[in-house]
Amino acid sequence: NQEQQWAKKNNLLQLEADAYKRVGVYAYYKGKNILALTSYQQALNYYLSVNEPIAQANLYNNIGLVYAAMSQSEDALYSYQQAEPLYQKYGSTVDKIDIQFNIAIFHLQLKRYDTAIAMFTAVIEKRKEISDDAGVAEAYGDLGSSYRYAGDYQQAQHYMTLSLDYHRKNNDDYNAAATLHNLAELNNYLNNTEQAIAYATEGIKRL
Repeated sequence: NQEQQWAKKNNLLQLEADAYKRVGVYAYYKGKNILALTSYQQALNYYLSVNEPIAQANLYNNIGLVYAAMSQSEDALYSYQQAEPLYQKYGSTVDKIDIQFNIAIFHLQLKRYDTAIAMFTAVIEKRKEISDDAGVAEAYGDLGSSYRYAGDYQQAQHYMTLSLDYHRKNNDDYNAAATLHNLAELNNYLNNTEQAIAYATEGIKRL
């Protein structure tokens, strides 16, 4: 029976694709970026041949993460932009917000500050709607960084402080220390020396 043979062949191809994806995940976490990239692309080749939009989106997202780890921001952004319409059509609310957040990060890295500011602002509103307080705090920090590099230091201080308040309240030392470092740098740049030292000192204590 030809249909049975086709199904058997297709099932084997899917098993092979999923094995490539697992190798990609393992390689990514081990820092073997080239192996991760080629493995994810092999898996994607299969999923592009079948009607599995979320699997395609997840793989584009994973490929974006690898390019990000390799500091290839343009390639990472392109991969996320391939994933975005698939998530928008087929994904969960969290998928849709997270892919926009990832794209905003790369606009920030590529010094497209106005675009990054608009996207982080939209992400914050959407995360508030689903009561993702940790996600809101994360985006506040990145919005603050975007304003800093865009030259709006008052807004930078405002959003970084909102982020810091959340991390302090939740005893999240890792993210508090990172935000304190950014605030120390900002205040040092603005010649607010005492405030910069205060932020830096607290940041060191939290490491």
